[in-house]
Amino acid sequence: LIPYFNEAGELVKLRPHKGGATGDTAAGSARGYVPRDYRTAADRVEKFFTVIICEGEYKAAIIWLVLGAGAVLRGRVRQAVGVCALPGISFAKTPAYRAELDDWLGAVDCQRVIVAFDDEDKSHKPMRQAYDSPTWARYLATSLNLELKIPALYLPLPKSWRVNGKADWDGAAVKLLKERRAQ
Repeated sequence: LIPYFNEAGELVKLRPHKGGATGDTAAGSARGYVPRDYRTAADRVEKFFTVIICEGEYKAAIIWLVLGAGAVLRGRVRQAVGVCALPGISFAKTPAYRAELDDWLGAVDCQRVIVAFDDEDKSHKPMRQAYDSPTWARYLATSLNLELKIPALYLPLPKSWRVNGKADWDGAAVKLLKERRAQ
């Protein structure tokens, strides 16, 4: 189960990682994910100059631990980046999710957005599916630029991060840990 906490540290949703709940329930309904430490959320005002938008809770959690408020709590960085995840790349066009995202970006005083969705080798698929991740990332960045006037850019993840043909934040973290342990 993946816990969702609001800015006051209150549990607002539990989502099973893979299936397990219908979409019309609190556990099954999709929504944007903002990683937070529920123990300190009520004592913190979320303000982020830069926000990274990715896809999926695990990716957001890794970014939060390495570059976000989790890294600040551990003394690894002085200024955290904000992190949020869409339930999927095409949610960038869904009005309800965009409204939720737009409201959160405004609430945290975001001044710059980096959209960094997964990079996967889909060259064997039809053209419209082979480039869906960069297409949706560019769409979201352009939309944020035009509609919210927030400078936003698409950040393609490095091909060197690929594991089994897919580059993503959580896979890169696992790869890095394995490389460090091997040294």
